[in-house]
Amino acid sequence: MSSTAPKPRRAALAVASFAAVAIALTACSSGAGASDPSATPTAGGVLQVDLSAAPNCLDPAVALSQNERAIVRASVDSLLDMDKDGTLVPWLAESWEVNDDATQVVFHLRDGVTFSDGTPLTAEAVKTTFDYIKQQLGSKSSRGNGYLSTYTGTTVVDDLTAQVDFSAPAVQFIAGAATTTLGIISPESATKTPEERCTGDWVGTGPFTLDSYTQGQGATSTARSDYDWSSELAAHTGAPYIEGIEYQVVDTSNARDGALQAGQTDVALDVASQDVPQLEAANVQILVGTLPGMPSSLIVNTTKPGLDDPAVREAMLKGFDREGDVKAVLGEYFTPATSALTSTFPAYKDETELLGYDLDAAEALLDDAGWVPGADGIREKDGVKLEFSVNYSTAFGAYYTSMLQLFQQHMGDLGIGITLNDLRRPTSSPPPPTSRTTSTPPRSPTPTPTSCAAPWPTSCSPTPSCSPRPASPSCSPARRATPRPRRATRPTPSCRMRSWATRSSCPTGRAARSPVCVRA
Repeated sequence: MSSTAPKPRRAALAVASFAAVAIALTACSSGAGASDPSATPTAGGVLQVDLSAAPNCLDPAVALSQNERAIVRASVDSLLDMDKDGTLVPWLAESWEVNDDATQVVFHLRDGVTFSDGTPLTAEAVKTTFDYIKQQLGSKSSRGNGYLSTYTGTTVVDDLTAQVDFSAPAVQFIAGAATTTLGIISPESATKTPEERCTGDWVGTGPFTLDSYTQGQGATSTARSDYDWSSELAAHTGAPYIEGIEYQVVDTSNARDGALQAGQTDVALDVASQDVPQLEAANVQILVGTLPGMPSSLIVNTTKPGLDDPAVREAMLKGFDREGDVKAVLGEYFTPATSALTSTFPAYKDETELLGYDLDAAEALLDDAGWVPGADGIREKDGVKLEFSVNYSTAFGAYYTSMLQLFQQHMGDLGIGITLNDLRRPTSSPPPPTSRTTSTPPRSPTPTPTSCAAPWPTSCSPTPSCSPRPASPSCSPARRATPRPRRATRPTPSCRMRSWATRSSCPTGRAARSPVCVRA
């Protein structure tokens, strides 16, 4: 999210961060928990994944939301992998060296890796991947542009050796090499336009091939039978046991919850904290984790009048009640950000003291800097009013609207006017959220129950105070009327990727008794 009209050449500074924890889950269908963990895995089946919002772009270098990255990660591998404690391990690169001042990184690639179109992985692919991000995407890849901020080029030393150079220390790059943002795609993909790549028109080395993508609806991926180069963090090496993955957008929390409890889907993303007790009671396993990188953040355009004043930016930092807002909107499974980096990212430093809420101190900063309230309550100075707009997208999660509305209120208390622009809506300053609705129909017709618990009050925001929720999946207004067709054989995989969840009344552990694999 950023203030409006930022240009690629303009600097950006993170001034506020809120949720640092992501939630994903799976559910066991009838009898799923009874499988023997020592049994030989059975191949077959298609993993059903319900996304919480429609993806905007499926270019790995551009994808930001959990929903987007859930799709692209299955088809793109990275040079390195990262454990949950931030430790980097080999993946496409079997080894690497960093010079003393972090201005040069040399990667030695694994031999025998191929892209899904059959072409071999070479150092040329590393070069074209990074060159495209820097030269063609620029600010369109906000994280990629950060990881490669001082990038000067990649030298192809030989087919399996790539030397990446920087004009200044790039300590952030080595960690970025483990993300989907810097995932390696084929040289041929560098001939595509950014718009084409956003539709999934690119080729990676991942265990699945992205077959189709329908804007606003979902995507499908097919497993590769020749895949055999997962990182050492994977619990399974070799080709996936499942045959494919089907992703569908179901942007109503009630519908995702109901599908999980009814066994009509395997995975649902973006689970509301207040739904967790009901789901756990239905033998749904909740997976909680902090992704390495940046937490959800507000990025400001420091060339804009008003925002170019450090006192204003510091006042905004102190005037935003992260802890209170995160608890109100997101509940106990989320934590407020304590740094510009998440706690699982290498070189993380706890900066809680700098991010504490202090309205009096914030007002004093603005007073001392000469920003005084005008007749309308908005502070001004030398003809400049502290009025800014924030662009955001609900693709990052439904909670963004509620969090930003609270931010808007906090800034209003300071005398700073904020206009919210949801890039998925035709108008600005969205109204307070009412009952949740879905813009995408479920996979089967939607029934209308006649005797159910009352839905959420329409005057409530999606917070724990707006319960009760429907107590049964049959009371979900958008629940699927009939189950989706299932393949006769369900897989019981030993999961092969970095971070997996099991379907749940099963014991914990990677794929201990799971009929399917899912990335957490």
